[in-house]
Amino acid sequence: MIFTKPTMLLSPETAKKNLQNMCQKVKKHNLLFRPHFKTHQSGMIGAWYSELGIDKITVSSVDMAEYFMRFGWEDILIAFPVNINEIDVINKLAQQIKLSLTVLNIESVDYLAKHLNHEVDVYIKIDAGYKRTGVVWDNQMELQSIAHAVKGKKKLNLIGILCHSGQTYKANSVSEIIDIHVESKNRMKKVRETLSSVKEDLLISIGDTPSCSLADNFEGVDEIRPGNFIFYDLQQYKLGVCNLSDIA
Repeated sequence: MIFTKPTMLLSPETAKKNLQNMCQKVKKHNLLFRPHFKTHQSGMIGAWYSELGIDKITVSSVDMAEYFMRFGWEDILIAFPVNINEIDVINKLAQQIKLSLTVLNIESVDYLAKHLNHEVDVYIKIDAGYKRTGVVWDNQMELQSIAHAVKGKKKLNLIGILCHSGQTYKANSVSEIIDIHVESKNRMKKVRETLSSVKEDLLISIGDTPSCSLADNFEGVDEIRPGNFIFYDLQQYKLGVCNLSDIA
């Protein structure tokens, strides 16, 4: 067969093997698994996850949440800071599924409290070192202020803290990826300690493919949200995260 346009070629067997391997790691470490669907954005591929008993997912937009809701997913986290201008669609989603939102300031918390029609779970977005977005992990005053604001709202259920250690993609070695993982994990545990007076036992959720693939110590972590692992790619191979035979 000759392809005359850019065409995606996918090995379902390899992708399913990658998924099964991550599921085995989740089981080994007794973790919650909320894979990120932004990599494939496919209802068909999403079915491969549900066939393995996975019932929670992560997405990066309200549109993506709507899409996967149409494919029967009923527990969806939007791991992107909430956009208050999408409140109508958020209310529609929250009416039909178990919806989790991500916040990083009091203003969005207050807006949600006034305009939500249904209960949602809430994660606080933490900057554990990536420096892209989120509340900086050691800003205790701001963290506590946001947590208190969420806890005091009837329709908001403070469930956890999450981070994305995307700096692993700039690492120069496997050992550096592991070091970043350990640092992020310890910083997230410090955040949980900081917020323990507001609410105990907050979930710690992490989600980058390099560390989730390579690390073998998840002490203190409750949930992982990797996405790229289903396919992997040449960047992951160059980082030492996967073998060439793992690229789907």
